[in-house]
Amino acid sequence: MGRLVEALEELGYRDGENLFGAPYDFRQSPAALGQPCGYFALEFLNRSPLPWRRRHIKHFVMASTGAGGFVRFMEVVASCVSDVSPLARVRRSVPSKFTPLPSPKVFDRDTPLVVTRDKNYTAHDMPAFLAAAGLPEF
Repeated sequence: MGRLVEALEELGYRDGENLFGAPYDFRQSPAALGQPCGYFALEFLNRSPLPWRRRHIKHFVMASTGAGGFVRFMEVVASCVSDVSPLARVRRSVPSKFTPLPSPKVFDRDTPLVVTRDKNYTAHDMPAFLAAAGLPEF
């Protein structure tokens, strides 16, 4: 551990300012981070005996995008349209795939999230954006 700290200090980190240790007490149950594959981790925990879970797992923390969606996903959606493989067509047909798209409840009507030569798209324009990207209507 000392070599790691020394290497970080050489990069400019300073103990107590921007370099902190997170002690691990093996006697305590760790918080199980569930992402990626959070569903599988949760399924594993649900199928594990309750006494085992009580002994080894204190918390289950799932990390994901916020409920309001995220903008970068719009680029992913638009760029996947050119993939014509059978698997890509199946992936595009699953409605739940689009849940991370930006939500109009979070993003205002005046902020363009995708800017093109022909049209700017806001979170309120998701149906038009998906149609322009060549995706099926849901």
